[in-house]
Amino acid sequence: MKYTTFIFERYSLDAISHVAEFVYAYEDGPTFVERLTVPSDVKIVESETLDRALFALHLLLGVSYWKAYCPKNIVVKSGTLSTGQANFWNTVYTKGLGQFFYENNLEPQSAVNFHRRGLPPESNPRLAHATGSSPESLFAPPEAPFPVPPAAHLHPLVPMGGGKDSLVTIALLKQMNIPFHTYSLGTYPIIEEQRKHIDAHHFTIQRQIDSQLFTLPDAYNGHVPITTIYSFTALLIAILNSNTHLVLSNERSASEGNVEYRGETINHQWSKSWEAEQLIRDYVSTWITPEVEYFSLLRPLSELQIAKLFAQHPEWLPRFTSCNTNFKILEKTQQRWCGHCPKCVFVFTMLAPFVPKEQLVHAFGKNLFADATLLPLFQELLGVKNFKPFECVGTPDEMRAALTLAAKNGAYANDTIMQYTQHTIPTANEEMINSILTPSHEHDVPKIFQSDIHER
Repeated sequence: MKYTTFIFERYSLDAISHVAEFVYAYEDGPTFVERLTVPSDVKIVESETLDRALFALHLLLGVSYWKAYCPKNIVVKSGTLSTGQANFWNTVYTKGLGQFFYENNLEPQSAVNFHRRGLPPESNPRLAHATGSSPESLFAPPEAPFPVPPAAHLHPLVPMGGGKDSLVTIALLKQMNIPFHTYSLGTYPIIEEQRKHIDAHHFTIQRQIDSQLFTLPDAYNGHVPITTIYSFTALLIAILNSNTHLVLSNERSASEGNVEYRGETINHQWSKSWEAEQLIRDYVSTWITPEVEYFSLLRPLSELQIAKLFAQHPEWLPRFTSCNTNFKILEKTQQRWCGHCPKCVFVFTMLAPFVPKEQLVHAFGKNLFADATLLPLFQELLGVKNFKPFECVGTPDEMRAALTLAAKNGAYANDTIMQYTQHTIPTANEEMINSILTPSHEHDVPKIFQSDIHER
């Protein structure tokens, strides 16, 4: 059954139970309730800033339910939208769901329509057990620019994903003697293990998706902008915990798309792109709060550069994973690396020039360069077959550069993949390698967080 109208009904945050509820409905159809449980060690205090963050989360989390049937009519009962806000959410949905539209053969350019003028809020309190703010004040943009706190007052929050990138961010902050807190959306064994080795207070929000979503008849399914969801849930913690900065670990390689489709560049990693970072940064400062600055510390760096930095900390090699089998909603695994997905192939390749072969093979459980069945994945990652896989992987040039560097010590010379690439793929020259390993000037890293990696 197809529905014609999707409704953002209401949201609330109970200051006693610490449970936030976000309610959605299809007109003449099912109603959904998604819940976030905020950690008990943060104090919930009513504020207009908190309400703005909850409203943004209501709009963002709705993407999982809207995409089930993609109705043209979107009704926002929980608040009002300015033109700028509506444009932002139209962009987040359209580009963040690019892969979803591609895989379901849907038209992306006219699918999403947040109205420039939503319905006025009715008398429903947003914060249970607290008095409400006036409708006029809830959606007026903050006016102050980003504050510039002295170094002693820096209080950043770092989202952790279990992979190498957030660990490199943490290492850089430690080198700069900047204290920080960490955050994760959900509890995962790999992040719990990493926490034990990081001297920082950690916050976790538990997410409960409405189970009806997984049993809807004839519903569409597919990729959602998960990094954006991660970012806005982290922002909720940053506001409640008075963090001054929300420090992401998104690299410059994430800005490169996968495939062209109906006039749009489809990018699996759009939520991690430079475009998305700028849009989210502006939205947070304009429509939620200027007191939490959003940026990625690793934005100037390529995946290969990050791998080189990560390799300087061998203690993390057995304690990280980027393989998505560890983070599936409905399936759990004890396996650190599956050894046959694009993420495993890509990360193994990035680390191969910088980590001794014996250590790398031990960490991954096998030598991926010796597995001939992985050749099609290597070809896609190298850009010689189909297109770059829909995963959080870097560019074909980075693959070429990493394989060229890995070939220099001869450790992998007899392996199937290395022999194939040396005879078939053009070697990366020194100019290409230097360019990939040189930081970009395209970033919004505040000066107080900059180090030598942000200089050319």
